[in-house]
Amino acid sequence: MAGTRRVTKRTVLILLVVSLVLFGLGAGIIDSGDDSPSPDQTPPPSTTETTPGVGQPTVTVTPPEGTPTETDQPEFTSTGTARPNATETTTPTVAETPATAPNASLRIDASSPPDVENDDGVVGPLWGSLGGTLTWNGSVDSVVIVVSAVAPDEGWVERERVTVRPETDSVGIADVLDGERYRLLGGDLSRGLDNPDGGTTVTRTGAVGVTAVLFEDGRERTRVTDTATYRFDVANTGDVDISVSATDDDEQVTAVSDGGDFAPGRSANRSMTVSNTGSFAGTVGVYVENRRGSENGFAAPEKAVDDDPASELLEQLRIRIAVGSGADRRYVLGGPTTWVDLSGSIDENRQITSFGLDPGESRTLVVEWRLPESAGNELMTDTANWDVTFVFESDGAD
Repeated sequence: MAGTRRVTKRTVLILLVVSLVLFGLGAGIIDSGDDSPSPDQTPPPSTTETTPGVGQPTVTVTPPEGTPTETDQPEFTSTGTARPNATETTTPTVAETPATAPNASLRIDASSPPDVENDDGVVGPLWGSLGGTLTWNGSVDSVVIVVSAVAPDEGWVERERVTVRPETDSVGIADVLDGERYRLLGGDLSRGLDNPDGGTTVTRTGAVGVTAVLFEDGRERTRVTDTATYRFDVANTGDVDISVSATDDDEQVTAVSDGGDFAPGRSANRSMTVSNTGSFAGTVGVYVENRRGSENGFAAPEKAVDDDPASELLEQLRIRIAVGSGADRRYVLGGPTTWVDLSGSIDENRQITSFGLDPGESRTLVVEWRLPESAGNELMTDTANWDVTFVFESDGAD
């Protein structure tokens, strides 16, 4: 099944015109800043790998410390008085009847860890939930609970053990292990679950086991073990990324374009280079989004013609966008002799254009803007901002 990796980067444009004191056009980039996978992302093509039968863990448990054993019991005289280190007794010899071992039952359940998706396929620590119930009938004064998990290339590895002094004939596993969020495997033990192949998804299967050893008077009376399996996907997206000129490590860079004597009736532009810096070919979609403006107070010349607190610059600004340079330039918004009203005629949900990029390939995008000749001092100190958003989509490896 094919999957698509999506990378979104956004260039913020701001206009500054000195002759009208307008705040103007610069370019920068904003990355989403979120390493978790976006809702738009679909895992790359999948293959499945499962873990064969894992059996049950083998654990060694000694009586809990502080538990009295049979040899710790005092000896009694025929009159029933305790006598330390007694060598003789007149108590008649009576054959003891072996105590019946408690009848115990253990059922556990484990939730699967979240799917893993990153550009190197590294799994890291595995977190899930671990619960279940241990019940028994009979005399029990302590229970040792041992948690084990299957680690790649190592088999069953003990993760934790706790001792419980039960007051009833049951124990909740989640209660004694804090199992609502349980670390099934540490990062050092999960390395064998990594997916090193870029552009692929593999399904990993693991197992966790719980052994409960029940004691009375320092003697092991019985033990029970139960196991549960879990599965999750590991998607190695590979190196899928783009860069945009005037950027620095995906941090926002504010570059202000000083138009000098820029005035109504004149135009200016900003060129941006979009490069495929990853390992896979893909398609870049271009959008114009997030248009906004602000008044920024009133300058003296503006007060004579404008008392409206809203920004007029956004309403009067016209733009057009072209891809390529020189003879290869192609307008994708507006045209050689036409301009588009920035404030209302652009659908933010509509893709302006798209173009393919192979690894290492770059394309130039030119954003031009102008003010109509009718614009006047009402625009002074106004700010107009808008975003040019680049969405790069790649299916990863073929």
